[in-house]
Amino acid sequence: MTGPSLKARAYQYLSRREMTRAELARKLSPHADSAEALEALLDELERLRHLSDGRFAEAWVNSKASQHGAQRLHHDLAARGVDADTIRETLASLGDSEVGRAREVWRKKFGSLPATPQEKAKQIRFLAGRGFSWRTRTRNSPWPFWSAAMCTAPTPAPRSPPWRTPPCSAPEPR
Repeated sequence: MTGPSLKARAYQYLSRREMTRAELARKLSPHADSAEALEALLDELERLRHLSDGRFAEAWVNSKASQHGAQRLHHDLAARGVDADTIRETLASLGDSEVGRAREVWRKKFGSLPATPQEKAKQIRFLAGRGFSWRTRTRNSPWPFWSAAMCTAPTPAPRSPPWRTPPCSAPEPR
């Protein structure tokens, strides 16, 4: 006996979790007799709506959105073979919740304002690793915890370009 058929293997994989077409093709390719047979099976599964990159993207974002930012979600979906249009549509469903999600992730990990510039840098790096945007994790953000409580120095002259304005008057950690 040679084992289950290609179609049976595909349904075994899909019964465990949603997959993208690229993921399923990668898992089934060692068992396929030919690339044409594999493509025909994947086309049939998509026609029957048993395989859908859009459905996978929605499920992935729903399960990971409370832990990660839009940049990380975008990267993960692209790495799994989801096309750019599907990613854009799926991430648009998140709306403007990034600041709230980042605040909740920050609160669970740290819970208190940083006392030193080194602690602030650590917290910003943590949020960067979780895929939250630069605007979300810096002083220009609407977050209350990156407000004047962190930087008591007067703001620089308005002629300074915003990208050269340091977030605090204290030197940044090296």
